Amino acid sequence: MTSIFIPLGLAFIMGAVGLGLGWRDFGALRHQPLAVAAGLAGQMLLLPAAAFLIAWAFALPPLAAIGLVLVACVPGGVTSNFITVLARGDAALSVVLTALSTTLGVVTIPLVLALAVVVFDGALGLPDRLPLFDTVRAVLLVTAIPMGVGMTLRALQPRLADALLVPARQLATLVFALIVVLAFSGDWAVVETHWLSVGPAVLAFNLAAISLGFALGRLTGLGARATITLGVECGLQNVALALFLGGTVLGAPALMVPAILYVIAMNASALALIAHGRRLEPQPVRIRRR
Repeated sequence: MTSIFIPLGLAFIMGAVGLGLGWRDFGALRHQPLAVAAGLAGQMLLLPAAAFLIAWAFALPPLAAIGLVLVACVPGGVTSNFITVLARGDAALSVVLTALSTTLGVVTIPLVLALAVVVFDGALGLPDRLPLFDTVRAVLLVTAIPMGVGMTLRALQPRLADALLVPARQLATLVFALIVVLAFSGDWAVVETHWLSVGPAVLAFNLAAISLGFALGRLTGLGARATITLGVECGLQNVALALFLGGTVLGAPALMVPAILYVIAMNASALALIAHGRRLEPQPVRIRRR
């Protein structure tokens, strides 16, 4: 079930994300270039760097260290847009960052993972333990292409896309929950064994990821809504993709442990981000004049 349900479920989730993406949403690239650049720098560069440092500081075993880096290098979580809205962040910025990080992840994920294998366990042979081509193909097939299909449907049939969007997102949330439950039930013994040794590093990374997002927002002079958005996008990772890559593509269940534990950490931190963002005034509703 893990080799069939997880990739199909993940593809459906990313299709639902693309269903809510229109070309107008990418106006943030023009109107908020600094915010987009800061968000991508955080997700693509700073999060993996933080994972490397935390894995080294906590002296994680090689597979757990590589698994933590895997969590760090996957794109933003599939629920980040929803959490951003609840936290009164910048929804348009969140959508753009999710789309761009997913697209760039086709290239960056294999490269960062290859570096992690070399750094944490140089004795592992890259062709044997890290099939680069298979990793690129898997990321492309279960994330970028389904998201592109959803965007194409919205461009060609906007009314149909609007009708499908809400039920698709609801079903995507259920599918994501099932993926996590499946991962928990299949490897719970592994999680229990490594909770004390891996859990503190996972919690530290989650805190570091959110802090990096907020720090980037403040250092670049962004407003409160954009800053909260960067905190959400950096803190909520696509753990479903990490589970699929670790357990199915790379075939090492131990790589899934940090991702499974991160589900707990990021959902708890998401509640904290929502509580923090709700202190902001709601965005005024803009009335379009003809």
